[in-house]
Amino acid sequence: MGESPLSLSDVLKVNIVQAKKTRNMEMSATIITGKLN
Repeated sequence: MGESPLSLSDVLKVNIVQAKKTRNMEMSATIITGKLN
């Protein structure tokens, strides 16, 4: 097996960042729709 360019911790960090971005988008969408209603 060749060395993978990303270590496991790097992958986990990326996943956490992506999850935070997704949650922030969902929260802002909820806030926007809440203001419209």
